[in-house]
Amino acid sequence: MTRDALLSQAPEPFGARCVHCGNETCIPVAVGSVERASGPPVVYYACPPCALKHGAGPTPDEELDP
Repeated sequence: MTRDALLSQAPEPFGARCVHCGNETCIPVAVGSVERASGPPVVYYACPPCALKHGAGPTPDEELDP
């Protein structure tokens, strides 16, 4: 490990806004996604309490059977 690596600032933690309550959370739970015509799907996140309350839809990691 170099001296610069020890003295540099840590990266910002991943955070997202909850799709249900709008609060920012640093522990986002993927609760759904929307396919786009081009590019990767848009993933929707929720805070843990809202994820338990509202449930989750299919996410990009889950495959749907035709």
